[in-house]
Amino acid sequence: MHIVHARVTTKTTLQPIFEKTAGLYNFKGKVAESHRLFLFCADLFMEAKAIPWATVPSWDETARPTIEWLLTQTGPQDVLVFCDGRSRSWRGKLEELLKEMRHVSEMWVVYQPSPRLGRKVSFGSDNREVILVSTPVARTLLPVRGRAQFGAAGESSTHDSSYTGVPPLPWGGVPHLSSSDKAKILGHEIEEPPDRLFDTSLGQPLFWAERKSNGFFQRLFQDLSAKVVIDCTPGCGSAGRACLDLGLQYLAFGRNAEHASWLVNVLDRAALKTICASGSPLFDQDLASSAAIHFKDLLDQLHEADNCADDAPQDEDFCV
Repeated sequence: MHIVHARVTTKTTLQPIFEKTAGLYNFKGKVAESHRLFLFCADLFMEAKAIPWATVPSWDETARPTIEWLLTQTGPQDVLVFCDGRSRSWRGKLEELLKEMRHVSEMWVVYQPSPRLGRKVSFGSDNREVILVSTPVARTLLPVRGRAQFGAAGESSTHDSSYTGVPPLPWGGVPHLSSSDKAKILGHEIEEPPDRLFDTSLGQPLFWAERKSNGFFQRLFQDLSAKVVIDCTPGCGSAGRACLDLGLQYLAFGRNAEHASWLVNVLDRAALKTICASGSPLFDQDLASSAAIHFKDLLDQLHEADNCADDAPQDEDFCV
């Protein structure tokens, strides 16, 4: 796992940092079997300053240099993934910027109904997300593989371009941080929600709009034959956790030093859980037994977070 940080000002900012991670930069894969995947998620780039728990993100011009850099990654085993964060604003801009991207496929994610996916008005649920994917070869040259997850509409293989019935990541299922620490990462004052919506006494999510879970990222990475993941929007570390659980190489570009430091701590805790999971790439019986004894409280907290669910807000206007 590599966690670095950079203030991206031009499309060349990230390249020298990327080249220093020799194992990832010099990765040699095989088309349709082992890909290097570059990831960008709009919901994990920035959030609204006002009522972010009830607002999907809008296009942010400061993302342009990162997207332009990603478009230069056209190696023979490189896959580019752009998620619109359920935002029409982002979706329109991504379609404009990515129109020359090679071998484009469009995927849809349909989330399970949730108390907070949209105000309770007709057709107001923000429960669908568009993912634009660029593959190194045409789809006709990629094999179709079976998949058993997220097929509520009957999807059963990678022939299907939709993922339906996907559980949205609950607010209680992500690592929390204080408003002051969040402000250091995002670079602006943080507005806190009313207590009746979310108790922030133990912190709050880094991005309220985050929906994609560790489990969903695992499925996506497997379907795209990823062996290396370069994450330009690591958020609270869900994609990193997926890489830990799958044994994939991972590089995250944090927003700044504070974000990178927090991510290291988050993924260290996640690695502890992976070590204790039988069948995982990091599992070791003796180490798992010791960890289960010495870090029982921490492991219990992680288990509780991974199995929590959202409560219905008392005021429907606060749903997003």
